[in-house]
Amino acid sequence: MSLRSRARFFLPKNPFVGLSLTSAWVRKIQETRIEARRVPIRSLSPEDRERRLRYWRRTERQNMVIGLIVFGFLIADMLVFHDVLATIGTVGAVIFVSAHWYYAHRMVQLLSENTPAGRRPVGGNPAGCKPAGCKPLPAKDTVTS
Repeated sequence: MSLRSRARFFLPKNPFVGLSLTSAWVRKIQETRIEARRVPIRSLSPEDRERRLRYWRRTERQNMVIGLIVFGFLIADMLVFHDVLATIGTVGAVIFVSAHWYYAHRMVQLLSENTPAGRRPVGGNPAGCKPAGCKPLPAKDTVTS
């Protein structure tokens, strides 16, 4: 059995088109797209907020571990292998992973800041609150003089 007969599903129907995307493929991709909509954090239910907070904390930890591993490769490329191209590629990977870590960290901050007063999220302190001696933070929409 040839490779072409095995991969017939992935090839376009018209052989003169080549391997470019056909309109049927574009339509299939557009139909499976999930519509994203912005939801204010304050309008989320407490259960949904805690579920999202757990998700973003887990994502933040995973990206931090991946970042540490990639940073280890960066150190190895610079100090052990002395490979300039590998170092440049690893710096790009460090920037990519750190951007994902920062986004997850920022989402955790936003969800923690918008937790209703008197209710702390499961597994964490409010943003900017130290375990010993916690003072309430000023609201972001008020002006302090």
